[in-house]
Amino acid sequence: MKHSRSFSALLFAAFLLVSNVFTACSEDENNPKYASLPPEIEGVEVQPLGNPNGEVKAGEPFVVRAIQQKKGHLLYKALYQWQTAPTEGVEHKYTEQVVYDNQPADPTDTLVIAHPGLYTIKLNATYYMSGSYQIINKTNEWEGGKATYSTASSLQYKINLEHKVQVK
Repeated sequence: MKHSRSFSALLFAAFLLVSNVFTACSEDENNPKYASLPPEIEGVEVQPLGNPNGEVKAGEPFVVRAIQQKKGHLLYKALYQWQTAPTEGVEHKYTEQVVYDNQPADPTDTLVIAHPGLYTIKLNATYYMSGSYQIINKTNEWEGGKATYSTASSLQYKINLEHKVQVK
């Protein structure tokens, strides 16, 4: 009988502790300090390497940078996948994964495109949250491109970016 009372008292104490934890968390749930937010992308910069006049030329490397107007908040991981359309004769060199809170730099891709033409550069970015989340569904547009935001789940934000580049 003595063990039964001790067990009941222990169980009740555990219940109170867990109740306090959930109550404390729910109070902070709407505090912006604890909200994970994706970065705000305002546009794309295209910078030819070794070409001072700024023209992107076939066979020569250039860098595409997604410009973050505002850095993301409470994001523990970011996955980046750069692509082009069309894909033939295109080489990409980019970092695929970062610990975002430690490396919130603008996503970049260094490309070499073999053939002249109009290309659509695409970035599919997934940001993993470490705080509370907000439902975000919007599109930011600029000349030649756009970034579409979505809340993929309570754990991820997705940004799909597209930007047109003329290769001469």
